[in-house]
Amino acid sequence: MAATLRRLATGSTGFGRSIGLLAVLLLVGGLFYACTNQEGTQGPSFPAGQTGHSDTAKDIRVQVAIHRAVVDVGDRVGITVLVTNTNGRPLQGLHVQLGISNNMPGKLDQVDGFTDPDGKFTTFLLCTDAGTKPTEITAFVEGATGVGTCQCGFPTTPTPTPTGTSTP
Repeated sequence: MAATLRRLATGSTGFGRSIGLLAVLLLVGGLFYACTNQEGTQGPSFPAGQTGHSDTAKDIRVQVAIHRAVVDVGDRVGITVLVTNTNGRPLQGLHVQLGISNNMPGKLDQVDGFTDPDGKFTTFLLCTDAGTKPTEITAFVEGATGVGTCQCGFPTTPTPTPTGTSTP
């Protein structure tokens, strides 16, 4: 009898414990869902405020990736410029300028733009003619540069002209 009175006085009945356990389970379940919910259209990225910063051009790393090494004449190839700081963090909102630096054939769809939150700028190169050597794409970003190359068409080499005489 004393035990029953103590449980009633302190509120530690089976029903009270069940409500407390249910509240804890709901709280843990809600936190688990909030921490693991990765739904979205753009996929994972660096969280807000996690992009890098750079103080000078020597703190900027520019990489130019051309998506194919050899491109047929008349085809387009994707170009991605990745801009990071020395720690590898992406740099958002930096001005990127592109150019064909060795006067080989090709036409860039966009020659300038800004990096996205992942530090990327993308465009395309149209190969207009076969070159004698690889086309160099140079990216300029706030004083830093990066270079990527691809071959437009197959290299053209002059056909040797036969010299001398032949006897039948």
